Amino acid sequence: MEEYRSIPIFNQLDVQNFVDILTKSENKNISRLVEILHSRYGDHYYIDNKLSHCYLTDELIFWKNLNEKLTQFLENNKNDNKLKKFLLYQFNKYLVENTISKLKDCLEPNKSLG
Repeated sequence: MEEYRSIPIFNQLDVQNFVDILTKSENKNISRLVEILHSRYGDHYYIDNKLSHCYLTDELIFWKNLNEKLTQFLENNKNDNKLKKFLLYQFNKYLVENTISKLKDCLEPNKSLG
């Protein structure tokens, strides 16, 4: 899987399908996905003196759209499973929003190294 660390793949996914699958996933699978994605967009892996996630800026639109769709889902499904809603909120707030911020930073000069 290391070979995909710097290859944009999420920009090739349909956001609504991703949301549908994510919201129907078991809680343990959502938690595992958070771990995997946190590693993918972490600040600890460099390629040619550039943060590995800075090669993934083509995914920015996907993550922005995902943020919007998950926010809508959470607002419209107030009576659903509270633990799942909490996990999805955490996923959106801390993983998706942080990923958006990191990818935006990569697009600004002199931000890719820190």
